Order: sequence, then structure tokens, then C-alpha cells
Amino acid sequence: MKNPSERISPSEIKKYVYCPYGWYYERLYGYKHIYGLHKKRLKSLGLEDFKQSGYIKGQKFHRQYRPFSVRRVIIQAAILIIVIYACACLLLK
Repeated sequence: MKNPSERISPSEIKKYVYCPYGWYYERLYGYKHIYGLHKKRLKSLGLEDFKQSGYIKGQKFHRQYRPFSVRRVIIQAAILIIVIYACACLLLK
């Protein structure tokens, strides 16, 4: 057994509630071994790791729309300056 400890952590309880079989096999063989088998299976099927591919796609998506967010911040700052200027003009009259 990979994890012979008699103590069970809160994260292990969460894993057990989600999938008792997954918790058992992870405790028996260890996470690295199971994840290695998963990667071999994906490679043999010609698929990519969904966790990594999702992360990379998310980075590309956010990089693509970054200029729009900077533009939005500049526009909001300009509107805020105009509103403050207008309020200051009204208060000083």
C-alpha cells in the first residue's frame, strides 16, 4: 500500500465522498502512479491532457482580449475624471 497511514485527512474524506473507488486506488497505488497511467492512456489514444489543454486555451483567450480590458479601464478612468471635474465645477460656483 502506498499510503499505510491510519489517519485520513479532510481532503481524503472529500475524495472518498466524491468517488470511493478513486480514493481507494489513490491510497493503494499513489497519485503519481495513477496519473502516469492516465497520461499513457491518453497518449495511446492520441488525445491531449484536458487539464493542460484547458489551461493553455484559457491563457490564449485572456491574452487575446487583454487590449480590450486595458481600453475599458482607460475609458472608465476618463469618465471618472470628467465626472469629478463636473462635480468640482458645480461645487465651486
